[in-house]
Parts: sequence; C-alpha cells; structure tokens
Amino acid sequence: MAMFVIVLSALVMLFAGVTFLGGWLSENPVTFLLYWAACAWLTFAAILLALFDLVVVRAQERRERQRLKQEIFGKKEE
Repeated sequence: MAMFVIVLSALVMLFAGVTFLGGWLSENPVTFLLYWAACAWLTFAAILLALFDLVVVRAQERRERQRLKQEIFGKKEE
C-alpha cells in the first residue's frame, strides 16, 4: 500500500510539474529544484521499496523451498 501511494504521489507530482505548475516552478529556481528534488526522492523511495520487496519475496521463496524439500524427502538439507 505504501508503495502504491508513493508511486501515485510521484506520478501526480510529475504530471503537475510538467503541466499546470510549470510556469510557477520556472519563476524561482530554488522552488524548481526543491519540487523536482522531492519528486526524485519519491521515485527513489519507490525504487528502494521495490528492491526491498524483491529481497523479501526471494527469502520467502527460499524458505518455502527448504520446507517443501524437508516435507517431501524427510531430511534437512544444508
């Protein structure tokens, strides 16, 4: 859910920054940089959450594979 909210927020910021906030952002370079830095930070956070999710899913898959091997063959593999 957090990943969905972060990606959606980044997409809304991207759309708003390119369309109707473009003129306002171009007036002040500091505002421009802060706005796009916040958008980049949200994007980077979404990428980190995706990588974390990937690691968690792989660890769960590895544990489940070991459990199934033990259940099928009846011995613990190292």
